[in-house]
Amino acid sequence: MSGELEQPMFSITLQRSTVDIGGEGVLTVGKLPAGIDNSSLTWVPVRLYEVNDGGLRPPTFAPNEKYPLRWEVELDGVFLDGERVQDSTIPAVGVNPGKITALIDTGNSILRGPDDMVDAIFGKISPDYNPGNVDDDPLVPCSVPHTIAFQIGGKMFPVDPRDFIGPRAEGDTTTCVADTLVGTDAPRLGSLYRWSLGDPFMKSNLVAFHYGNMTHPSVDPPRIGFLSTVPSNAGALLKQAVEHAKNNGGKFKQTLVPAPTGVAATAAEVTVSIRTTHAEPSGTPARPGMITQTVSADASPATPTSEGRLNKNNAAITITLSLSQHVVFWLGAHFALLFWL
Repeated sequence: MSGELEQPMFSITLQRSTVDIGGEGVLTVGKLPAGIDNSSLTWVPVRLYEVNDGGLRPPTFAPNEKYPLRWEVELDGVFLDGERVQDSTIPAVGVNPGKITALIDTGNSILRGPDDMVDAIFGKISPDYNPGNVDDDPLVPCSVPHTIAFQIGGKMFPVDPRDFIGPRAEGDTTTCVADTLVGTDAPRLGSLYRWSLGDPFMKSNLVAFHYGNMTHPSVDPPRIGFLSTVPSNAGALLKQAVEHAKNNGGKFKQTLVPAPTGVAATAAEVTVSIRTTHAEPSGTPARPGMITQTVSADASPATPTSEGRLNKNNAAITITLSLSQHVVFWLGAHFALLFWL
């Protein structure tokens, strides 16, 4: 099929593949998932970089434009179990980042934050953890839920307690490890963000990436929309999952969907046309243009209950898979060819 995308955007939400399997991962291109509209999401602008901060130098036909470097948004604060975690005091390297920002990263399998904030979080949930010992792990009781939440656009977007921890060892349903959070580098030239929110965040939230006008961002600025998918009883569901594992020989539920191979990726191919905007020599956005790209998606994932479905309305695509960290990086890399991700 061929045609124009309804909107210059794509959205992602991931399936939980460990501890307590839940939901289907969904990737949509050109529109939001069925039943979701723009007003359902909290939309915030993507950070635009000054040239002095490592940003792109504007072209001659748009000398006054500023451009994004990555999917990066302002972060109001980080909270653990309802209490705000003190902002990082680690200095940036050679730059003044100003506001605190987070990278929304489909290529990151975990959560990454400033070392001092990560240590503060582990100090609360795992008092015996020693950050100075590289062999030490932040151990927590499996049945005690903890929620790390990120305030974006004035609203809280938590990570489900079931996405925050993992089994310490096979057969152990008593002690788990908070292995989805690690420290990261301080802001520096071209990378002004302090946090990087990866798969655990996208298992708990629907994230929509609107790339807008790529040559003239001031005309249609890039932005990201967020919608929490964490149920109000997530803590109770974690306790149920632990109890189920105890009754199942100490084994937590787990599934694995391998990334498509080069051969499998040809199982379904869709040709889509992306509406873009060319600029006249004067710098004024003019006629809409078309970029045609063939996107491949595996229609036969490993799990028999998974399926690939394409919505043929106006060439917008909805792919429903068991999307996990094993699949999303492959998909993200392919869609990065279409957009500036």
